[in-house]
Amino acid sequence: MSLMRKRIIEKAREYLGTPFYHTGRNKGVGIDCIGLIAGVCQELNLMGYDNVDYSRSPDGKMLMKELNKVFEPIDYKNTKPGDILVLWFITSHKFPQHIGFLTEKGIIHTHGRVGKVVEHSLDTKWKNRICAAFKIKGID
Repeated sequence: MSLMRKRIIEKAREYLGTPFYHTGRNKGVGIDCIGLIAGVCQELNLMGYDNVDYSRSPDGKMLMKELNKVFEPIDYKNTKPGDILVLWFITSHKFPQHIGFLTEKGIIHTHGRVGKVVEHSLDTKWKNRICAAFKIKGID
């Protein structure tokens, strides 16, 4: 794993336990799934773009459009720790609704139902929710 990928995961782990807050952007205070990705990338000077104009139940098409503006789409089979996973929760809809960082242990994301940023394994239930993946531009 490259040094930058390690730094991404280390930085994301600094957010563990941060409470969920819709459109939040403050480590240790309140953050959502998009805020976690934006915060880590901004702290590491990997991205300056951020958008807080979205509803609690994000529009899947808009989410993908925004992700495609900033990140490089990749096949999930080719993901590495530090890449971004896009997931859905309502599998009958098949619309992307959530994002998090892939780690060597699984995924770090802001879990609304748990109420905070967590890291856990990617069991079958979670793997079946993955609908897309992205790489941060400029890292190997």
